[in-house]
Amino acid sequence: MGELHRVMWLWKWAVQDRWTEELELLTCEMEWTKNYFKHKEREWRDIGREHRGGKSAFAHQQEEMWRHLFKYAGRIFGPLGNELETIHHDDEPESDNDSEEHMDIEI
Repeated sequence: MGELHRVMWLWKWAVQDRWTEELELLTCEMEWTKNYFKHKEREWRDIGREHRGGKSAFAHQQEEMWRHLFKYAGRIFGPLGNELETIHHDDEPESDNDSEEHMDIEI
């Protein structure tokens, strides 16, 4: 029965490790998305300053669109990002009498 507990512990540990990695990636992707929107806003602002007339008006419209997307992402990701940061891993693999340090696993 001890080997079964070790296998289950390792399986649970791997699942938790996958979700920890997914959480980190999701948090980074939200930040990357906001950074991209901000970058595009600045890019169109610079284009608008270089041109006059219709091109400037179009650049201003694009700048406003990217600014709106940046703010929207901040509103959506803000609460979600805070929730992701406060997730606690209560589902850590439990071992009955085995601890990670005392496990002798032969491969």
